[in-house]
Amino acid sequence: MLSLAQSRVRGGGTVALVVAGVCWGTGGIAGSLLATYGDLHPLSIAAYRLLLGGVFVTMFLLATSGLRVPRTGASVRRLVVVGALLATFQSGYFAAVTLTSVSLATMITIGSVPVFVVGATVARTRRRPSGTTLGALCTAIVG
Repeated sequence: MLSLAQSRVRGGGTVALVVAGVCWGTGGIAGSLLATYGDLHPLSIAAYRLLLGGVFVTMFLLATSGLRVPRTGASVRRLVVVGALLATFQSGYFAAVTLTSVSLATMITIGSVPVFVVGATVARTRRRPSGTTLGALCTAIVG
């Protein structure tokens, strides 16, 4: 039997997915327009996007009673590392958008993420990826 919280998540999952897709899909175009017409530097665009996203997520968690304060040093370290990685990604992405195009930056982002995930998994587990994983990566890289 589903709890009330689980049923809420399942019922709103499609809406949340659509909202996330729209926000993600319009980010590159908005960043490109801000760089071109707003004369903003890519680092500024990334900083504003992270700041606004953090504020909206925090407000949502406060409204749904889902906000929990990290209590251990390990939790705080993970949050700092994730924040630094997100800032690095956002800065690099918006720099790429201003130097190339939204479509090229997005395609490289989509195509390179699996390579980085496999690399991190191999480094962490100290095991070679399976043949299926290597085949999928080769196919993705070759196109």
